[in-house]
Amino acid sequence: MNFEKLKKAGVNSFEGIERFRGNQQLYESFLYKFMDDNSYSNLLAAIKKRDAESAHFAAHSLKGNAANLSLTKFYNDILPLVEKLKNKNFEDIDKILLQLENDYRLIEEALN
Repeated sequence: MNFEKLKKAGVNSFEGIERFRGNQQLYESFLYKFMDDNSYSNLLAAIKKRDAESAHFAAHSLKGNAANLSLTKFYNDILPLVEKLKNKNFEDIDKILLQLENDYRLIEEALN
């Protein structure tokens, strides 16, 4: 695990490892599970269909996982999207989605 790349991707890996009781291997396995989870693709598909309920569910799931894994940048950037989708508001979400896409890509690159 490259801590410097993760830090540049907005991941506080030291806090995350601490949250996993100091078990770096377990934390790392959950980071990879985050990338394999369908929630991100489900979010994008639901937004494309303008399905606010499914999009909110996926975004809320991503928010929780990001918090648990200390994906600080991703977490902070998804908060406004969760709120908008909770209110079935699709207005101006393109900017948020671009930022999330960038965050997600950076995390993925840091793990490769």
